[in-house]
Amino acid sequence: PVYGDDSVRGYDAQSTQRFYVRIDKNRSYLLYGDFTTASSAEIRKLSQYSRSLTGVKHQYDNGNMRITSFASRTRSTQVVEELRALGISGPYYLTKISASDLLANSEKVEILVRDKNQPNIILSITPVTRYTDYSIEALTGRIMFVSPVSAYDDNLNPRSIRVTYEADMSGPEYTVIGTDAQFKLTDNLQVGVVGIKDDSPDNPRKIGGLTALARLGATTLSAEAVATNSLEQGDGKGGRFELKHETANLRAIVQAFKTSATFDNPSGGISAGRTEINARADYKLSDDLRVRSEALYSDSVSSTTEASKSVAVALQKRLNQNVVVEAAIRHGNSTGTSSSSFDYGQVTSSSGSLGSTTTTSGTVLNDTTTTVRGRVTSRIPALPSAQVFGEVEQDVNSDAHAVAMGGAYALTQSTRLYGRYEFMNSLASAYNLNSSTQRNVGILGVENKYTEGGQLYNEYRLADTDSGRTATSAAGARQTFRINDYWRGTAGIEITRALNGSSSSSNSSSGISLGDSTAVVTGLSYVNGGFKTSSNLEFRNSSSTDTVTFVSGTGYRINDNWTLLSRSVYTRTQGSGTKLTQSRQQVGLAYRPTEDDSWNALMRYERKYENSGDSADTPDSTSTTSTLTTNGITETNV
Repeated sequence: PVYGDDSVRGYDAQSTQRFYVRIDKNRSYLLYGDFTTASSAEIRKLSQYSRSLTGVKHQYDNGNMRITSFASRTRSTQVVEELRALGISGPYYLTKISASDLLANSEKVEILVRDKNQPNIILSITPVTRYTDYSIEALTGRIMFVSPVSAYDDNLNPRSIRVTYEADMSGPEYTVIGTDAQFKLTDNLQVGVVGIKDDSPDNPRKIGGLTALARLGATTLSAEAVATNSLEQGDGKGGRFELKHETANLRAIVQAFKTSATFDNPSGGISAGRTEINARADYKLSDDLRVRSEALYSDSVSSTTEASKSVAVALQKRLNQNVVVEAAIRHGNSTGTSSSSFDYGQVTSSSGSLGSTTTTSGTVLNDTTTTVRGRVTSRIPALPSAQVFGEVEQDVNSDAHAVAMGGAYALTQSTRLYGRYEFMNSLASAYNLNSSTQRNVGILGVENKYTEGGQLYNEYRLADTDSGRTATSAAGARQTFRINDYWRGTAGIEITRALNGSSSSSNSSSGISLGDSTAVVTGLSYVNGGFKTSSNLEFRNSSSTDTVTFVSGTGYRINDNWTLLSRSVYTRTQGSGTKLTQSRQQVGLAYRPTEDDSWNALMRYERKYENSGDSADTPDSTSTTSTLTTNGITETNV
C-alpha cells in the first residue's frame, strides 16, 4: 500500500523481478514471482526446506492429493542465525553477512523456546510479522521488536530469535528445484514423498524424504525418514517419530529424533549427530489426584561421555481450591548438557550445524544419581490473582540439591509481576550431576500497560556464566501519545545494566547481555487527508559503541491515481577505533488507479552512501551508488 489509500498490506503479488502472475483454480494454483518453499504440513520437520525465492511454484490439490513443486534460478545464499533473547526489544544484529547483502523481504523471524534440559528440542515456535511485531533495517541488519523478548519463559526454558533470510553473494546463478507430494490414502492415513535439489556452488545439496501420518482415534502417529547429500558433508541420514495420545484422563507424547554426523539440512531444526528421545505422560486418577511421568535420552556421536538418560515419576494431589502438592522421584545418569552450555550460532547453506553443545566446566561424574523432589503450588487466599510455588530436589546419595521458587501476581488488569529463581548445587541441570559447579538462574520482572499505547517493563535476570555469576537488569518505557487530530508522538527509553560480572557486550550461551546500554527513541507523525509524514530518531549508547539512527518517510496522494513517496534512513556507528556512516534515500511515484486496477506502476530513484574508517590516520573509504527503476503490474481475470 501507499500513504493515502485504503489498501491492505499483503504479499500475494510480491516479486523482486518485474513480472508476476498467479492463476488460481479451486485449491490449485500456478504462480511466477516471490514465494517461500517452507511447507505448512505438520508432518514436515526434519525434511523441512525453508527459503525465500523467485521463480515458478505450482500446487495441485484435489482433496486427496496435494503436490507442490517449485523451481528457481537464484544467486542468493540461505543464512540462518539464532540469537539468544536478552529481555529487551533490541537491537539484535545479523552478523554473519554484510547487511547490504540482505535481500529485502526475504527474512523469516521466529521466537523459539528450547528445552532447558534438552536444548536441541524446540518446545515452541512463534512466527512474528514484520511491521506488526518487529522492524529490520537493511542498512545495518538491525532488528528491533515492538515489545521486549523475554530471555526465558515461565519455566526458565531459554528463548531465542531465529532469523532465516537470503543473502546476495554476487555469485553465479544456480538452480533450486523441489517437490512435496502428500497422498491421503484414507480419512486417517496420509503418506508423502519429498525431493529437493539445491545446486548452490558453495555447497550443492540434495534432500529426499518419506513421510507418514496416521490418526487412530485419540492417537496420532507421525514419522519421517530423510536422506541428505552435500558437497561438504557427503551422505547423511535422519529420522523422526512422534506419538500423541489425548483423552479425558490421559495425555501422552513420545518424540524421537536421530541424525547422523553428516546430516545436512539447515531447516531441519536439529543438529547433526544427535539422538534425542523424550516421553511424557499425564494420567488423571481422580478429580484431585494425577500421576505424571517423564523419560529423556540425549546423546551425541561426537561426545566421549555416556548418553544422558533420566526417568521421573510424580504424584500430584490437590488439597483444596488453593493448594496443590507434588512428590516425585527421578533416576538418571550424571552426564549431558544443559541449556547454559548450548552455543547458539548460525546455520548456512554451507554448514548444516545448528549450534553445538559444549562441556560445562568442572569434573563431570559418570555415576548415576537418584533424587527426590517436592513441590507446593498455592494461590494466596487474600490475593486471588497471585500464585506462588516452591520446589526442592535432593540427591539421595550426596549433598547435591536444587531449589526453585517463583510466582506471578496480576496487580491490576494492566500490570503483571512475575518471577522465578533456581539454585542448583552440584546438580548442573535436572538430569545432570557436576561435583564442582553451582548454577543460578533467575528472572524477576514487572510489565505495565499503563495507558492505551503505552508500556512499562522491568526485567531482572541472573545466570552463571563461564566467567562467574552475572546479573543483568533491563528496564524500559514506551509511549505513543496523541497531540491533536493531526499529530502523534512516540517516546521511549530502554536501559540495560550488568549489575556485576563482565562489562563487555556479548550474546553468549549464557543468554545474558553482559554489556551496559542506554537507548532513547523519539518520533513524530503527521496525517492530514492524503498527506502523511513520520520520523523516528534513536540514540543508543553502549559499553562498546555509540549509534545514531534516523528514519523518515513521507507520502502525498496527488489525486485518486497518483501518489508521491519518499523515505530516508541514516545511521552512524562509532566505537572501538572504528566508525561507519550509512544512508539511503528513496523517492518514488506510484500509479494505482482506483476505478480500474488492471494496471499498477512504481517509479523509484534510490541513492546509497557509505563511509567507513578505522582510525584518524587512515583515509576513510567512501562509496555512493544511484539507481533508477520502474515496475509495472497488470492483472487479468481468466
